[in-house]
Formats: sequence, structure tokens, C-alpha cells
Amino acid sequence: MEFRLKKLKEKVVNYFFDHPVQREVGRNSYFVLITALSAMIFAFGFNLFIHPNYASFNHDYVGVDIASVNVKVFASCGASGLAQSLATILALCGFPGLDSQANLQIAIWVFYFLVNIPLCIFSFIKIGKKFTIYTILNVILVSLFGILFQQIPFFNDISSYVFNEPISRVLFAGLCTGISSCLAYSIDTSAGGIDVIAYYVSEKKSAQIGIFSAAFNFVVIVIFCIVALFSGGYVISYTGVVITGGTVSIPDGYSAMSVEPALSLIMLLYTFLYMIIASMIVNLLNVQNKKECVQIITTNVNLAQVILANIPHGCTIIEGKGGYLGDKKYLIYMSVRKNEAKKVVKVAKEADPLCFINEFPVTQVFGKFYRKPIE
Repeated sequence: MEFRLKKLKEKVVNYFFDHPVQREVGRNSYFVLITALSAMIFAFGFNLFIHPNYASFNHDYVGVDIASVNVKVFASCGASGLAQSLATILALCGFPGLDSQANLQIAIWVFYFLVNIPLCIFSFIKIGKKFTIYTILNVILVSLFGILFQQIPFFNDISSYVFNEPISRVLFAGLCTGISSCLAYSIDTSAGGIDVIAYYVSEKKSAQIGIFSAAFNFVVIVIFCIVALFSGGYVISYTGVVITGGTVSIPDGYSAMSVEPALSLIMLLYTFLYMIIASMIVNLLNVQNKKECVQIITTNVNLAQVILANIPHGCTIIEGKGGYLGDKKYLIYMSVRKNEAKKVVKVAKEADPLCFINEFPVTQVFGKFYRKPIE
């Protein structure tokens, strides 16, 4: 069975090698699929756990005091957090139409798209064309999925079960945001927003992306803190609760409610927890900025040129001799990304089956490691 799978893989690789047009179509189709999946997961996490559509709740609240339903809304990070704050400011200022929860949700996604426009221009200039195209596609799909998901009763039912479980909401939201970013990073694109800047800076500094995402998101949370301070806290108070057969239907309408500073602080702490979880997921799953050191001992003087023809990084060659036979050896020393290390080993073994290879992780790389394979 393993042999058949190997042969099938070889046939597929050979076919695409001989058909460049089909190879490009297949590659772009794969990128679109991953981009759509990334956008769907982020919109899912935001709509269900960060800022659900409370107006569509229809859930059995048996044993809960429903005289007054106060719904806590968390802040998101990055571009979605900025969009959330902008929509909230307009709502608090009495902007026409934003007294409806459905309209507020749509406004958030419209702002999300607008906030990403200058970031996409930046990525087009500083990073690459294809990177920008798929980032824009991700942003558009997130906005569309965000508006669509709030209309689906099934998703609203899920939100209604966890709306009073802040820890669960934070954990699931952080997981969704982290996975969404990692999927985009896996194809050398981004999920938009702060991820664009974090990707660019991490490439230049050769550091892990999660650190820069956390730093940039801290600024967004501070902005949210100011908004929460002026509004007395981000809490939505619904009135006119309708009880039918033991279930609660919340009408499409809300009003901002002033709360004590302690509750505002708790909401901010939950937001920090959400940010930390998302950053941890990115650092754990994203291998684009994890580095590996590869040491290859060989007698083939041309092996380094073979490796450099396949890997977009340089290397250092040190001449030496074997300790047992005393024959001449070459030590090829290079630092590569974790996902590139496997290819280095494969190329080296194909060119020199007798070569000896050490591979081990490195914490940080200093020097000119940055490369530009991003299209």
C-alpha cells in the first residue's frame, strides 16, 4: 500500500512538472481553498465567541434570572478590534441605524474591510503581489462570512449556550484566531490586519510572528480600553425580553449600559487572555519562522551548489578531515526554516547518499537571513 501511494505521488509530481499551466492552476486553487478556510475559521470564532449576534438568541434560560439580560461583549484584536471600537463609538454617538444589533454587526465587518485597505497597500509595496492578493481575498471572505454567519440560527444557538461562560469563549476564540492566522501563514500569505505588519517585521527580524502580533495587538486593546472607559464598559443591555414556552427571545435592539469600572477591567483581562492564547497558537503551529540548523559532512565538493540551487539561503563550507580514515571532508553549515530543513536533507541524501547530517533547532538567527521568495 505504501509503495502504491509512493508511485501515485511520483506520477502526480511528474505530471505537474510536465504541465506548468495545470501546476499553476492547482497551486492557486489550493491557495484559494486554504484562504477560504482561514477566513471561515476567523469569522466563526469572532461571531460565536467575541461579538455574537445576541439579537437572534432563542435559548432555554431555565434557572436564570431573565428580568434583565446583560450581555458581555469582548474586544477582538488587530483590524477586527479596531473595527469593533469604531462601530461602538458610532453607536454610542447615536449614529442612525446602529441601534440595531444586526446593523452593528454589519458595520463592524464594513469597518474591518476599510481598516485593511491601507495595510494591503503596505503589503503590496513591501512584501509582494501574490501575498497581497490572497490577503485581500482573505479579508473579503472574512467580511462575507462574518455577515453570513450571524444570520444562521445554528451558530446563534451555539453562542447562546456559551455567552455566560467567558473562559470558554476566550479559549475558543483564541484557538480560532490562532488557527486562522497559521493557515494563512502556511501558504506565505496572511489573514489581514495586524498579521500583515507582524509578518513583515518577523521576516526582517527573523523572529517568531506571535511576539510581534502580541505587541501590535496590545495597542489595539489600549484603544478598546479607552472606548470602554468612556462608555462605562462594553455591555449591551437588552429590554423587551419575550418569554415563550420556557425560552427567551431577545428582540433586535439594544442600548449601551454604564457599568462599574470593575466589570470593564474584567472584560479587558479576558481580552488579554484571548490575545495571549491566539499568540501562543501561532507560535506553536506556525513553522514559517522557526529555524533549524543543518550540518552536513560530505566528501562531495559540489554538494553545496546542489543544495543552494534548491534552497533560498546561503551556507558556509568548512574544510576538514575524517577522524578515523583521515580523508578530506567538507562541513556544510546552514540555517533554514523548519519547513525547509526536510527538503535540505532530501536533496543532500539524493546527491550524496553517504553524507552525514545533523539537524537541530535554533532559538534566534542574527545576520542577513531574510529572503524574498514571496510572490
